[in-house]
Amino acid sequence: MTRLKLHMITMLLAGISVAACETSSSSKTSSPDNSRDTLFDDGDSAGRNDTGSNDPGTAADHSDTGVTPDTAQETDRSTIVDSDTMDECAAVTDHAELIPMPVDIVIAVDNSGSMRDEAQWVQDNMNDFSIQIAASGVDYHIALISASNDIDEGICVAPPLGGGDCPNDSSPPNFLHVIETVNSVNALSLINDTYDQWKSILRPDSMRHFLVVSDDDSVDDADSFAGWMSQRGISKFTFHAIVASAGSEITWSCLTGGSHACCAEKFPHSPLGSQRGEVYIELADETGGLWGDLCEQDFGPVFDELATTIGEVSIACHWDIPDPPEGETFDPTKVNVELNDEGGNEHAVGYVEDPSMCGSVEHGWYYDDPNNPTRILVCEQTCDWLRSFEDGAVEIILGCETKAAVVV
Repeated sequence: MTRLKLHMITMLLAGISVAACETSSSSKTSSPDNSRDTLFDDGDSAGRNDTGSNDPGTAADHSDTGVTPDTAQETDRSTIVDSDTMDECAAVTDHAELIPMPVDIVIAVDNSGSMRDEAQWVQDNMNDFSIQIAASGVDYHIALISASNDIDEGICVAPPLGGGDCPNDSSPPNFLHVIETVNSVNALSLINDTYDQWKSILRPDSMRHFLVVSDDDSVDDADSFAGWMSQRGISKFTFHAIVASAGSEITWSCLTGGSHACCAEKFPHSPLGSQRGEVYIELADETGGLWGDLCEQDFGPVFDELATTIGEVSIACHWDIPDPPEGETFDPTKVNVELNDEGGNEHAVGYVEDPSMCGSVEHGWYYDDPNNPTRILVCEQTCDWLRSFEDGAVEIILGCETKAAVVV
């Protein structure tokens, strides 16, 4: 797992004359509006962390990658030198350890009559799945959408993940059972329709995963599901599937002795899948998820691989803006970001006004809200670059004029 420390460097503004860091307007995007009022006055930071939304789904647009800084910090006072102007600035450096980002998982299991064996296998593997994720150090929440065990194709999850007292096997905060019967083709629409029942498992800074287990395909397409989740505030997620690699199209082959993995071993050897799970496979491919073949009839290795993948979290690509020292003010037009790689090399990252401008720069960062910033986020390509570091640091420097990203 990538190891990084976050170094937040705050300039001491009181009684210090700091020359502005020079910014050329040519070949650069514009810096934040220098006429904007400071956000803090005399150390008063009330209301700064208000996201404007109490819905965990809508607060998650920037939570698709990484880790969040630990609250425990060590503070050092030092002097730094601006690399462009060589101006010296007194600084306070906060060292914040980074911890894995929480993971929220929504699982929908097809409860149609042909899924009796598969439902039992999901039930048998749920605890091992959760134990493996927990062993990786990840804080996880799981919501299961499925009928309970009052029908043969239903599921009841035993301790330690579930409560085992079905139909009340939910065990907050780690496990929530949304008792709804999932039919052959409606898993995606039911995930959307039951959002109000499972949204309580979502954390604002979590990574979101979906898993569907079905022997059929979806009546809804991949774009519709992505659109529904975006409307719920879940614009970034990873989709996984355990679905059949073939279905009715191989019926004749199976009945006449074909050897396809989806042909049942028992007579009359009809296909194990009703339809190939094309939509689910498409979603997995588009979001970088995994899919396993339900026809293999062995869910253990699939759940093992899912647990390993979900447990591999990355470093964060967003950070809360550090509070200035007591009695000082924060000026959003005097913020800069610097990345230090594992070799100790320093890389300045310039500002872009909007994430839509990230495509025109090599690397960049931007505010969550330019008019009332509480977080710093980096462009997707900068995030990928940062995540490639084996070790390193992020420095957020307050006090010098914001440097704009260079247009490429």
